[in-house]
Amino acid sequence: MSPEQIMDAELPMDLDLPPNPSSTRAWEPPLSVPEDCVHGLTLPFYEPEAEKPDGSGQDPTRQPKQETFLSVAVREASKLVRPAIVAGSERLRCQLFRLPISLRFKIYGYLFPHDGGRVEIETKGHVPADNLAILRTCHVIYHEASLALLCSLRYRNLVFKEYEETSFAVFERRMEDLVSCHVQGFHKHLQYPCRTDEIEYEKKYQSITLELGSSDKLVALHRRWGFTNFMLTLKYTKGPLTVYSLTIVAGPNWKIPGFDEKDLVRTIFNGGLEILGDITLKGFNKEELGEIFRIAYGMGHFFLRHL
Repeated sequence: MSPEQIMDAELPMDLDLPPNPSSTRAWEPPLSVPEDCVHGLTLPFYEPEAEKPDGSGQDPTRQPKQETFLSVAVREASKLVRPAIVAGSERLRCQLFRLPISLRFKIYGYLFPHDGGRVEIETKGHVPADNLAILRTCHVIYHEASLALLCSLRYRNLVFKEYEETSFAVFERRMEDLVSCHVQGFHKHLQYPCRTDEIEYEKKYQSITLELGSSDKLVALHRRWGFTNFMLTLKYTKGPLTVYSLTIVAGPNWKIPGFDEKDLVRTIFNGGLEILGDITLKGFNKEELGEIFRIAYGMGHFFLRHL
């Protein structure tokens, strides 16, 4: 069964919907898409509309922001180490452990960037090899720094192009146990046995970019099928993932027979991704943006904001 048939079987919906009647904004036709929209369009998401305090109507509110890298990493790492080094102690010989855990993770944060920088998932070398040397320092630092590395990827811009089976590895990475995690009866700094199984690996990501199309038509076709299978796999086996900023980049030949604006919208909203922030559309012409906007707006999730 082709991806189109699967989509039709699993998502029997008609996306040619009228304007959302509950919207607080008037419907804007596709012709309202600006001519000079060279940077794309952003579609911001809102929470379900709630009554105003004075009861005069309804106001949409933005979705909550992502929890910070530091708060997530410190909370999870505190499950692994003993209270003495969560707070830090001047009596400890290792100067790093004299610092509270929040300061230690600020140091790890310099080694493993979490600044929204671009990471092409299908290529290697996401982190400089020298920065990984800290993982070989000692048992405790291995656990803390490994957790910082895994958390940092959730705060980067993860870019997908080829949609291979290995592309999903970034969503499945877990802290690996050491041999000493299970043979050492007591560790003065670590909870024992090492509580790596208690770590929560939230599937929440700051930014994901999905690229479509290519000047080579065969490559464009491969990416189109890969994109559909990628989203279906997220829906049924790997996801759903929560993403706060989703970017769709259209290259040449992104639209081919059997895949157009409607198929794109249906694939994005197939249930594999829970979008809590914005969708940014880049590389589409005015007519394509207008059609995507018309279909997506009719689903009642967001309003249009020009970049």
